[in-house]
Amino acid sequence: MSNNTVSLQGWLTLRRDHVREARVNGTASLVVDADMTTGKPYLGERHAVVLEGRQAEMAVALLEAYRAETLTVQANVRGTLRTFWERGKPCAAVAVRYVEFLGEPRKRESAHAEA
Repeated sequence: MSNNTVSLQGWLTLRRDHVREARVNGTASLVVDADMTTGKPYLGERHAVVLEGRQAEMAVALLEAYRAETLTVQANVRGTLRTFWERGKPCAAVAVRYVEFLGEPRKRESAHAEA
């Protein structure tokens, strides 16, 4: 078992324009860049999460089922914390290995409706 285990419960925001395909070991894989709000965003309680493979397929299926550009749904996620460099600064995101959607999503027509 790894010491680098992250478990979050909160509001997962999925955006259709944040869905992409990536190549891992020569195989195409679906990737969804999302964020999870676990409390007050202005206090730093918004976290970047990355869903890959089966978890990404489930997220895209949810977007398609609700015919939405942006959805926010309560969820539990578990994964590992990954650090990477962006624009010369270290950033971190949770690489999700498990996602559980809880309840009905809240549909938003555009990413600009984000609070």
